[in-house]
Amino acid sequence: MDHTDQNSELRMNSLLSKLMGAFKDLKQELRDDMAKDIEVVQKDYASLNHTIVDVLKIFVKLYKAMSPQLSQLSTQQMNNLTKITSQLTELKGLLMKSSSSSLITPEFLS
Repeated sequence: MDHTDQNSELRMNSLLSKLMGAFKDLKQELRDDMAKDIEVVQKDYASLNHTIVDVLKIFVKLYKAMSPQLSQLSTQQMNNLTKITSQLTELKGLLMKSSSSSLITPEFLS
């Protein structure tokens, strides 16, 4: 191998090393960004869950307080009320199940 080939190989190795360093830096930056995004999603999810539970509690209190008046509702109005109740309960149930937001953590990205 002559001197020119050795210089070319050294330059190639240097470029490859720089490229690998840049790739590692970019990979770490992406991991950090994703970890921040996941944290925001998890906080939003927890806040939404708390809000839905609060709404359901208020709804149940209102429902109990209005039970005498509820007997005077029309069939259609009662069906609508039942539908709202079941949808709130279903929404609460969905939020209580395991979700992908609880599976994807910053540690998962490592």
